Amino acid sequence: MSNVTELKRGDNDKRSTWGGSKQTTAPAYTVRLLQTDLKIVGVYSDTIDGGFGKNTEHALKIFQWCVKNSNTIVKNNALIAYTPSPTTALTGKYDPPTATKLNNWVTNKYKVTGDLVRISTPSLSNIELGTAFKHIGKPIVNKSDFVISKSAFQMIQLMNTTAKSLKLIIYINQALRLHGVKVTGSVVPPASKSQHLIGHAIDCNIVDGGSWNSSKDFKKKKQTANADNFIKAIKKGFYRWGGDFSNTDTPHFDKQLNANTFDYDAKFFLNQKQLSSGDPIEKQLIP
Repeated sequence: MSNVTELKRGDNDKRSTWGGSKQTTAPAYTVRLLQTDLKIVGVYSDTIDGGFGKNTEHALKIFQWCVKNSNTIVKNNALIAYTPSPTTALTGKYDPPTATKLNNWVTNKYKVTGDLVRISTPSLSNIELGTAFKHIGKPIVNKSDFVISKSAFQMIQLMNTTAKSLKLIIYINQALRLHGVKVTGSVVPPASKSQHLIGHAIDCNIVDGGSWNSSKDFKKKKQTANADNFIKAIKKGFYRWGGDFSNTDTPHFDKQLNANTFDYDAKFFLNQKQLSSGDPIEKQLIP
């Protein structure tokens, strides 16, 4: 599709502006058609008005991010494997490479989705859901499941094996957090760009025999030696512990994704959408 007219922010069908300049003849593919296709693949929910503004640009970048990074997409309400194109540029512009990909997605009825997985706690030897755990409230998610990003899956594996070796039980109080849902029982005020919102974090208690190693225990330095050993092992795996934060959050562990990057924005959009749209969520077991 090398004969594509580039579309970018500022273009407007009503003003006959395409490719950044006034044109006498409309291209075969206008901003309205672009917005329609972006809505079809699931990245645009604003008005189809023919004006290429910040929302259209953001939606196009989300689509480009998926082409570049996604391993799973949706077709006919089912998850299917997808081979990403790592060289895709996040330009926010409709250019020939983007035109080819978008046309392919629309033709094949592909839709974007997140990278969420649901983990069944009965498959875990040393991780359980705490009494304060709030179920995600989606039919696809069983009462014994918690939901995280696939990117944080290895962190959960490490936590389970480490807890088993130290004879600990990890009680999860929170994993993925739904945007806009009020958080109760937090040790610190929830961040507006929390790792929980993309499924990269959990809050938990490290239970060692009769000790729950609560935030109060850590504050008084009365946590058990095995709790300290557990934290050291998780940090050694290059995951963060909230006890090291300036605003101390001892129940918290995460696989950090810089909240000031477009990667975070894309995962936030896609993972929250995966839940709100009722997309299927892959179930994963931990041996």
